[in-house]
Amino acid sequence: AKNIMPTIVAMRDAEKSPSALAKTFDFIQKNANEGNATAQYELSVLYLTGDGVAKDDAAAQAWERKAAAQDHPQALAAVANRLIFGTGVKADFWKGYSSLYRAGALGHAPSQRLMGALYKTGTGVKPDPIEAVKWFNIAIGNGDARAAQLRDETVTTLKPADLVEAQRRTDVWLKKTPNERLNP
Repeated sequence: AKNIMPTIVAMRDAEKSPSALAKTFDFIQKNANEGNATAQYELSVLYLTGDGVAKDDAAAQAWERKAAAQDHPQALAAVANRLIFGTGVKADFWKGYSSLYRAGALGHAPSQRLMGALYKTGTGVKPDPIEAVKWFNIAIGNGDARAAQLRDETVTTLKPADLVEAQRRTDVWLKKTPNERLNP
């Protein structure tokens, strides 16, 4: 898939006039309609925020779903959050969990952190501090500073053997390719 993000960023930064915003929107919409997942996700954000276009949550959700169907990590995370927390949609924890897992497997650090938080708190899943630490470790490896804070809170509840197991799970995960993570 063609990486259009540098073009989108340059267009957004060049000028904030209404005509510049319209050109940016047209460029994103054209690429979204051609099936570019990044453009589809960016279009969902524009509809969600009302940046250069009228706010439209239904349109935002439709474009999120299209991008998520192509395994766009941020779109998967957006869909997951809507489903897990029932934001603008009927809550469906397991569908949300599945999207969140996919985003995490594809390297989306905030999704990895949220996976850890679910296991830390037992939200929708059986509490599992070892699994939580695994996910926090993975998110930290992808640069998520908040995950380090959550991991530090969680490890205080673990025995040394549990910490060893959490690291073993982390190492096993990291040795897998994204495809192996998606199709265990």
